Amino acid sequence: MKRNEIGVVAASVLVAAAIIVAMLIWGTLFSSSIWTNGGSNLLGVIIGPSLAASIGVAAWTRWSIRCRATKPCIRRGEHPVAGTTKRVCEHHHTLADHESVYRQFHDESKLDWGESHHLAGDQLETPS
Repeated sequence: MKRNEIGVVAASVLVAAAIIVAMLIWGTLFSSSIWTNGGSNLLGVIIGPSLAASIGVAAWTRWSIRCRATKPCIRRGEHPVAGTTKRVCEHHHTLADHESVYRQFHDESKLDWGESHHLAGDQLETPS
């Protein structure tokens, strides 16, 4: 792994550990406090599904914009590959990697980045 990838993984582990510690400390305080009267259960029901959904959306977004040059590359794809809807990272921004991604993901029936169909009026199909 590269140094910036190790940093991303380490930061993720630290955030997860901080959340777990906060849950352990504050969860016992709120569940046994006479002032909250079980309010943490209600907060858990309200916040739990939305937190899980937001984490899922964030993970899916991160996964879908990653570099496509190699399978294990988890860097963010910044450079579009012509003829596909995929991108490659700064590390894989070479001609060989662009050609590899093009061969793997090119589909003749799809438009390229920024392309439009440019059909004339008589070429458009009208529903009968």
